[in-house]
Order: sequence, then structure tokens, then C-alpha cells
Amino acid sequence: MRWVFNIAWLALLAFLATTWPLLPDVVGSPRFMLPRDHYTAWMLTLAIVGPWLTTYGSLLAARHWPRLINLPYRDHWLAPPHREQTLADLGGRLAALGLGLLVLFAGLHYHALQRAQPHWPQVPADVWTAGSVLQGLGLAVWLLALMRRFNRLPVVAAPRPARQGSRSTDLVWRETQLMWPLLAVLLPASVGLTLAVTHAQASAGQAWMPAILPMLLALVFGRMTTEVHGDRLCWRFGWLPWPRWRVDLDDIIAVDAAQSRWTEGWGIRFTSDGMLYNASGTQAVRLTLRDGRHVRLGCQEPRLLIGALQARISGR
Repeated sequence: MRWVFNIAWLALLAFLATTWPLLPDVVGSPRFMLPRDHYTAWMLTLAIVGPWLTTYGSLLAARHWPRLINLPYRDHWLAPPHREQTLADLGGRLAALGLGLLVLFAGLHYHALQRAQPHWPQVPADVWTAGSVLQGLGLAVWLLALMRRFNRLPVVAAPRPARQGSRSTDLVWRETQLMWPLLAVLLPASVGLTLAVTHAQASAGQAWMPAILPMLLALVFGRMTTEVHGDRLCWRFGWLPWPRWRVDLDDIIAVDAAQSRWTEGWGIRFTSDGMLYNASGTQAVRLTLRDGRHVRLGCQEPRLLIGALQARISGR
């Protein structure tokens, strides 16, 4: 995969260097325009620095400064017994990510070129939109594959006991946290976009449309609800049934209070200590599962959640 990336990288640089004379004197839309030389300098800089940081720069940091790498169970995967295999695996995955970045830069440059070259094949607007959607889906698949590869340790902490059927399935404990950091950004953004479009169009008929995405993000990720039932621990974000996760209590071997750093952010994050699900604040509860994984859940009252879990776990 790396040699494919290297060839594509050289091809992109050659494409940029040989086609810049075909650009108009001013490149861009009426709202944002750059002189041709400035545009070319920016594109060449991005096409050199961006792919390098994504691939070789990230591998260099993983080898020499592993604390800069946000990898699940980083201390395990980058320890000397596993480091070379991990770096080789990461190299192929980062090369695939770099290829996607190269395709993005090539598409942006061709989009600028086709305006100045009407005799070239013209890509319809729907194709550009579909390409953007595919880029986003490809990035999501790449992230899921990375998490699937590194979010599970190759050890089993303890054998799983026989499932207990004596527990009640009633709700034992529930907590809901609003994701204030997200809501504080999205709600003003929705209002600001609506006002900006209304002012630009002098009509409020469709001014609400740009606010759909911030409102949808708030609906899906605006809060986190954690519940302990008789035989399982469940948590979900937002007001919709998805995204939602559950862990059987029989798969939990230990639970303790923990902290999340503000640099780890909020939402759904994979960290060096396993997955983190957090809506606000830095208090959390760490679960140790039988397959060796750690999961941290943000919590306003960690002692209450720990008490609810330990009472059910110890009552196996």
C-alpha cells in the first residue's frame, strides 16, 4: 500500500506543477478568490505537508514520541515486543488514509481547472456531492477498522461464568448528562446560520435549512444516558435509540472511579486507556472487562454508579 501511496503522491505533485499555467489569473468563487500564484503555492504546500504528516510524520511520532499518538491501549501496542508489528500495520492503514487525502486534493484542483477549461470533461455538481459523501463514509469506515484492530487486547482476563438468571431486569440506576460543550457551540451556530442566510436572501422562507445539521447533531449527541438494569449496563447518546451500547454484568470483572483529561474531549473517543464515552466534566467510571478491555463512562456521581454495579456484580 505504501508504494501505491508514494506513486499517487508524486502523480499529484506533477499534476499540480504542470497544470498551474492553465488556471485563470484569479482562482476561486466570487466570495473567496486568490491570485493564481498564491493558490498554487497553497496547494503545493498542502499537498506536500498534509500527506507527509498523515503518513510518515505519524509513524515517526509513533516510533519516537508515542505519547503524541492517540491509539487505544497505546502502551501495549507500542511496547517493544509489539512495536514493529504495530508500526507496520499502522503504515498500511495510514497510507490508505493518505490516498484519500490525495484524491481530495486532486479533486479540488480539477474543480478549479474545469472552470477555466470548458473544453475539458465537466464533472456535474451531483458527482462532486456524491464524492464528498463517499469521502466521509470512507473516513468513517477507516476509523471503525482502526478501532476494531486496536481496541481489543489479545488476552483474556478471566473465564466467563455461567450466565445468572436470577437477577431482576428492572431499572436499578439511571443518570442523564447534557453535553454542554456541544450544545454551547451548536445552538448559537444554528441561530447564526439562520440569521446569515436570512440577511443574504432577504427572505426567511428557507433560512432554517442551514440549521438542520447543527440541530441534528444536538439531537443525536446532545446528552448521554447511562442505565443499570438487572443484568446489563447500557448507555446511549442523544434522544434517539441510536447510538446505543450495552455490556452484560457478567462480562465486568472490576469497576473503579477514574478521571478523563480535558484534552481527551467529549463524545465518543478512543484513548490510550481504551474507549471513552463522556458528555461533560472529567469524572468517570472505569470498567475492566473479561477480554482485557477498559471502558470509561463519564458520570456526575461515580460513587452511585460504582455502588449499583458492585452490588450486582458481587451478587453473581
